[in-house]
Amino acid sequence: MNRDDIIKLAAHREVQPWVMKLVMDCVEAEREACAQVCEETTAKWTQHVYNGACIDCAIAIRARGVK
Repeated sequence: MNRDDIIKLAAHREVQPWVMKLVMDCVEAEREACAQVCEETTAKWTQHVYNGACIDCAIAIRARGVK
């Protein structure tokens, strides 16, 4: 879910701007936590072939929030 998705959802209801901000902050915090798990996973692999994929996933997760 990105900023545009949240705005579309809010358009169907009367939503205060501070509520939208709070939801966007929570979504961003969850996204960052997921990206960090991907990065931390690279230290757990014994075969370093997968490390690049973990980093790519972290980058893709963070990119979802950029618009």
